[in-house]
Amino acid sequence: MANSYSNWPVRDGEHFTLANRNTDHLILSWHATASDLATTPIEQRLAAWLGERSQARGVLGCVGFGIEDIHWRSSGWQAQRDFLVRTVTRLERRNSSWPSAFTRYRLPTETMEPTIIRVSRQLQAWLLSWDDAKLERSRSAMGLAAGVSWCLSRPHPQVWDGLAWDDIPIGLCPEHGMWCPTPEGLVPECVFCDETPRGSA
Repeated sequence: MANSYSNWPVRDGEHFTLANRNTDHLILSWHATASDLATTPIEQRLAAWLGERSQARGVLGCVGFGIEDIHWRSSGWQAQRDFLVRTVTRLERRNSSWPSAFTRYRLPTETMEPTIIRVSRQLQAWLLSWDDAKLERSRSAMGLAAGVSWCLSRPHPQVWDGLAWDDIPIGLCPEHGMWCPTPEGLVPECVFCDETPRGSA
């Protein structure tokens, strides 16, 4: 199975698919870079949202997303878009160090570099093509909800039931430095914690 990524509305050349292993490399790279760059609460929440798109969080082939699915806030959304553009630009320019957690994969990270760079360029172009009008049209057409997007294979903790994404507590994983959702009072565990034995990264 493969995960699908798209711009909105989908036209020729405005969507692509990635195999599950490739998805892990892309999203973990994007998540790590976004966590490094995030300096505001909104940016930190965007970084956490990206981490939840990891294949480790859901059913195989079901964690892809469209640009319209990103957790945009209507107020100041251009700054959010610029933050994500900076994130993918850093990857596209090979100006990002990927955590050692990637060494668990059968294929070395360097093997995935051309794919990560190519897809990052595509995502960068899509993000830059969005404006206020396109954001409003996509929300109107798609009827997007403000709740939590979570795959059924990994139900969210009961403490989160009924909470919108903005109300879910997030924290910085003490082992890997990634922003991630966390139930109150518990140590944050990011997608790298899912992908590696504790203490190995």
